[in-house]
Amino acid sequence: MTSFEFRRLSFSCFGDTPDGKISGKVGRMKIEKRSNPFDPGKQGHVYFSGRSQATLDKQVAVFITGVTDQKAKTTRGNLGISFGDGCSADPGTGFSKFTARR
Repeated sequence: MTSFEFRRLSFSCFGDTPDGKISGKVGRMKIEKRSNPFDPGKQGHVYFSGRSQATLDKQVAVFITGVTDQKAKTTRGNLGISFGDGCSADPGTGFSKFTARR
């Protein structure tokens, strides 16, 4: 199991809310050995935040797909955020690529 924290992630909005940066923390997610979603021919240690995951303060809906090494020291993947009012991490796709280390 692993938790996920992001800091000062830029976001864009389509409505009246101004663009800015946001930080948040997502609760523990189960890491499973399965097909790598970014390279389906390979197996990997993968985690998903689930469809209705929110940050611990319940302020932001978070959609994470990550691939990590066996000890969860390095992770790469996609992070999507939504405020429910037209704001997201990336104005084109709604997802931002990330690499994280602990």
